Amino acid sequence: EYFMKVLAYYENKGNKKGMLSVLNNIATAHRVMLNPSRAVFYLQQAKDIAEELNDPSGKMKVYYNLGAIYYGQQEYDKSLEYQLKGLELAQKTGNLIVQAACLNAVAMLYAYEYKEYDKAQKYALQGLQIAENLGDPYYLVGALNALSNVYLFQERFKECEDAALRAWAIDSTIINLGSNLTYNIAVANIQMGNKMKALQFLKRYEEVKKEAS
Repeated sequence: EYFMKVLAYYENKGNKKGMLSVLNNIATAHRVMLNPSRAVFYLQQAKDIAEELNDPSGKMKVYYNLGAIYYGQQEYDKSLEYQLKGLELAQKTGNLIVQAACLNAVAMLYAYEYKEYDKAQKYALQGLQIAENLGDPYYLVGALNALSNVYLFQERFKECEDAALRAWAIDSTIINLGSNLTYNIAVANIQMGNKMKALQFLKRYEEVKKEAS
């Protein structure tokens, strides 16, 4: 409601830079409220303004957000297109945070949807390197989670477990990643024949899922 009031204010003032920022915020709000079509509606407006202004920061954020929403809608080609466009801009401008986010997203797309595991690993390792340079636990856990997923698909179970355990040790409280990390650790240990450790993390997986709900 308040974002819409701010948008009207910027529109009346002809402040397109302000409109770009608040349109991104409105889209994010709709994404959180699980209204993907409305999120895309506002992001398309933001995209038009960002491209009209040739605003690299605005464009890369819009591209990343569009990529994330299209992934949720299972429009994977569109998702990959926008994540790669966001990544290219982030690399040109030296924005490490957007680079890390886009690299993780691209790695997941290549692993889950395209089954191109070598490409997925390449992007995941790049994302991990960026996250280590950032030194932020949130981005480091996200990068390790993406790499753990790639290793799981490659059936490299020890590397899968190692990456997930490293992420878990850094911060096990990131709820949206915790269930995936514990799942990966459990599955990897099942495959490696470590029944007790697998059981331990299957129980933790159920606990984390309950905490998230």
